[in-house]
Amino acid sequence: MDDSRLASFESADGQRSVEFNRDGAGFVRFQEFVRRHDDIASAYWGFGQYSGLYASLEEAIIGASSDLPWFDRPGGHS
Repeated sequence: MDDSRLASFESADGQRSVEFNRDGAGFVRFQEFVRRHDDIASAYWGFGQYSGLYASLEEAIIGASSDLPWFDRPGGHS
């Protein structure tokens, strides 16, 4: 089974984003993407941090708010 996206959020400046996905075994993880620039590709999304596995989306969101300084947990503060 493929991963399924549960949620995604973008930073206020549009330079970073984070996606939350559930894998085939039911675990949730997050992956950060960072806007990068170079002379050949111009602007593109590169990989940033990625997490370990969490049992739930809420746990993954709490983990992301702790690990990603720019990410403020939706509905609360980290």
